[in-house]
Amino acid sequence: MSRQKNPEPTAPAQNLNVPMAQFFELKKTPFPQILTPKDMLVLPQLKAVAEMTEFAFHNSMFYAVIGAVGCGMSVEFKPYQPSVMVRLIQERLMAIQNDGKKCIVIIDEAHLLRPDVYAQLHILAQHPEARNSLFSLMLCGQEELAEKISTPQSRPLLSRIAEGYYVSALSHDDFDDYIDHHLQLAGARHEVFEPLGREAVWQCSNANLRSIGNACLAAMQYAANNDIRMVNAECVRKSQRAWWHDASTHALPPAWEARHE
Repeated sequence: MSRQKNPEPTAPAQNLNVPMAQFFELKKTPFPQILTPKDMLVLPQLKAVAEMTEFAFHNSMFYAVIGAVGCGMSVEFKPYQPSVMVRLIQERLMAIQNDGKKCIVIIDEAHLLRPDVYAQLHILAQHPEARNSLFSLMLCGQEELAEKISTPQSRPLLSRIAEGYYVSALSHDDFDDYIDHHLQLAGARHEVFEPLGREAVWQCSNANLRSIGNACLAAMQYAANNDIRMVNAECVRKSQRAWWHDASTHALPPAWEARHE
């Protein structure tokens, strides 16, 4: 009678990537998609938007913030008739105003609204029994928003927008502060990027916050997987090439190569 062999023990599953935070001695992964207000870096753009928003809010005005992609809940409504929906919203806004409170309505991704919505938004803020405008409105969206609110159909809304702000790309100094800030939040105790590594991130990110974070994370993961203790330009280039399968898009200019040889 043959003896049945004991099954071989199953090896524990191994991660394909080296744990990045552990490799760089961080407390957590840097550049998270969601930050609490206390952890935000107060960039010049953020301060300007906050000041203008406060002004518009205290004066019951409308306000627009426009920027490129990457410069931050969908809700399902019952199929109300538009006129019923307007009445219900205005009743609620009137109740808020009668309580001595002010209301601000913030519409993110506003460039995705249908053209007819821009023509009707201002109606919500008007009521014959209201002491003044029922709410301040803040529109946030990509570059197309500027075009959409400038059409003849949207003219009533545009005439009520007191101020607008275009979120520009980061300066190089703000870029360095942004990387330092997120690495400090993650608990970095030493330099993670070489100077030329930072320059490579600057080049491939177009000074866009989301792209900066993604490029840094990809380069850090490449460095961890290859036991490179400080992220250099090669880590950035290799990680970007692997992601986009393009060996030329993110190459450093020859001047940088010669300068640092």
